[in-house]
Formats: sequence, structure tokens, C-alpha cells
Amino acid sequence: MLKKLQMNNEINSFANLLSEIFSNSFSSLLGKSFQFHVESVAEGELNDIALEYMGQTLINIKESLNGIDGGILIDTLTITGFADLMLMGSGEGVQELNDDLKDAIKELINQTISAMNIPFNDEFKKKVAFGVISVDTLLDTSSYVGNILIFDMSGSFDGKNVKFKVFFSSQLKNLIMAENSEDDDFDFSPEVTAVNPMPKQQKSYGGKNIDLLLDVEVPVSIRIGSTKMFLKDIVSLSPGNIVELDEYAEEPVVVMVNNKPIAKGEVVIVDGYFGVRIKEIISKEERIKKLRDK
Repeated sequence: MLKKLQMNNEINSFANLLSEIFSNSFSSLLGKSFQFHVESVAEGELNDIALEYMGQTLINIKESLNGIDGGILIDTLTITGFADLMLMGSGEGVQELNDDLKDAIKELINQTISAMNIPFNDEFKKKVAFGVISVDTLLDTSSYVGNILIFDMSGSFDGKNVKFKVFFSSQLKNLIMAENSEDDDFDFSPEVTAVNPMPKQQKSYGGKNIDLLLDVEVPVSIRIGSTKMFLKDIVSLSPGNIVELDEYAEEPVVVMVNNKPIAKGEVVIVDGYFGVRIKEIISKEERIKKLRDK
């Protein structure tokens, strides 16, 4: 039987995070303005909510670092309409899933739910790695045992109203309620540490002539990872080969200026272009020092 939960600070923070991530990701990926919010949060079993979604779409979610299972229950006509938008269509939904629609749904939700990884760590000081496992038609609930947290979500776009449920195994409650663990280290390299830091009242970063340089363009690049390969493997590369990097998919990217790291962030999509939302950045003094060092 469902038990409605009080919206304490932790539950409310996670609900707000879900609302923000779904709104921003759907708006960016589907090219329309979406506004989602969590209406209520309850605790129970999947059987308590499965009946109204039987025969509809179940998107299976997995958080791999802490062993949290989850999913999204949504009617097939709605989610296939989103998938059609993802495939550059008009947004016309259908009543049955096919492989192309499943792939589009998986891509849409995977990009959405994985976008929560870095903000979750910022808010709760816990590393997570959310992703989508599969997209199926809900036919039974035998694979789900135990209590789950259920977030009733609603939203709107183009004057249309949408409702669906996002759920996670009860380990999520333990994760967001637990005391904060050690924070992520922001350790690029020893050279980040400034020698003889400037007094706080001093406003001139790097000398009185620095203003003359502020309009100079400098190259900015984003590092998503690196690897080492044998020369013979490089020579044999051909289209279609995959080069595996040494960074996990959920790790933040590094913002480089003049090939020197100054910040970390998450990849976002803005008006069809890739961008980076800055999450951590070194001080202004350290940035100026890096630009001056050769």
C-alpha cells in the first residue's frame, strides 16, 4: 500500500533536482519548452502503481555505483511522441513500440537521467552513475521486489499536459539521507596552487598591465579523456573503430585554456550546439597565473 512521504529537505532537494533535469534536458533535446515538476512522493511497491500502466512503457534505470534500480512508467502514446521529436519528426505518437522508437526513447532518457550525476554529487556529496538499461512494455512486475520511492511527475509543452511516474529502489532514500561523504577532490596538478597568493583587498590580478590583455582571444578546449595506444594500433585505425578513453562516462569534463586546466563541468546542449556548464573552477588569481605561465 502506498505511503505518502513528507517533503523533508532531502526528499524536496531530490524532487527539485528531478524537475530541473527533466525540464532542461527535454527542452534542449526536443527543441520545445518543457516544464516538469514533482507533484508528490510516496513509498510502496511497484504493484501499487503498475495496474494503471500495464501494457504501457517501462524504461528501466540503473545506478551502477550504489546498486539502485529504478524506472519510468509512462503511457506509450506520450513517450513515442517524444521519441518521434527526437527523430526530427512532428511528435506524433503511436500505441506500440518498435526498435527505432525504443532506441530513441533510450537515448532521450539516458541523456536526461545521466545529466543528474554531477548535480546529485554537488547536492548530496555522493557519486552516482545513472543510466538506462532497456525500454520495454510493462507486462508483469515479477522482477521488482521490495519498497520503492515513487515520484509523481507532471509537465506541459505546447499546451499539452503530461503525467508519468519515476521510481527508485529504497536505497535511494538511504543515499540522500546519509551524512555527506568526502567531497570530490578538485586536483588538476601541483601547478594549480598559487605561490604567495595576493591579499584579498588587491584587485589587480597579475599586475597593472593585465587590463591590456583582457581582449586577447585565447584557445579554449574541452578534455573528455585520454589514453595510450601502441603505434601499430594507431596505424591500423579505420572508420568505425572505437578508441576507449580512461575516463568514466559520468566523470566531469575538463575545461582547458592554452592547454592548461582551469575548470570542470558537465556537457550540455544549447540550441543544438555542445556546451559545458561550469561546476568547479579555480580562482581568478590562479587563472591569470596559468595564462601568464609558459
